[in-house]
Amino acid sequence: MATDALRAIVLSSAPDELCRRSAMLCAVGFDVAEFSEPDDVIGLFSELSRDEADYTLLLTDIQVGRQRAFRVADIFCEMTGNAPVIFIYDGPQNFQSVIPAAQLAFLAYPFTKQMLMQTIHELLPATCCRIGPAP
Repeated sequence: MATDALRAIVLSSAPDELCRRSAMLCAVGFDVAEFSEPDDVIGLFSELSRDEADYTLLLTDIQVGRQRAFRVADIFCEMTGNAPVIFIYDGPQNFQSVIPAAQLAFLAYPFTKQMLMQTIHELLPATCCRIGPAP
């Protein structure tokens, strides 16, 4: 990554959830880019070099379009050198992904800030000193 900043992309087609999730990450020091459409995230990465794609985390709904969500995650991981991805889902799912298991988590909706922080700590243990202890 080009910087030590904690940068996240939050993708959700529900405006209230987009704001809520972004606020959770901002509260612990992430600089957040919000997107409501998967194609906008794909467009962002088509304009960036790998050095410019210095994001730390992708937090995305599965429901934004299952195949499009996985496509965004695959591009995100390719451009960031496998930065972690958290998929949010509600209801039973059968997940299969090419993303390395160590960089992938699934978080059931609804979730609390504590649940999100615990998941981040599991995926990004090196950031613990910057975002505080796990709940």
